[in-house]
Amino acid sequence: MDPAEFTEWAMLLGIEPWGGARADCLNAMLQGAMLAPWTRTKIKVNDLIPRWGENKTAGGFEAMAAAFAAKAKGVLNG
Repeated sequence: MDPAEFTEWAMLLGIEPWGGARADCLNAMLQGAMLAPWTRTKIKVNDLIPRWGENKTAGGFEAMAAAFAAKAKGVLNG
């Protein structure tokens, strides 16, 4: 790949990203749209994007899942 082609690919990545981060963002937007009718508070897409590598404590996922379930139960019950 010559430098000109590399530059074009880098510019395209800046305009239309691809890969894992892009998939996480699109998935968060979809989740936000699906949750919006069920909540009274505004959902921030940034809050739905996973933070890979930040949660390294034992039982961290279970605690997050329990907190999510409690929040969802509260939203559904009014």
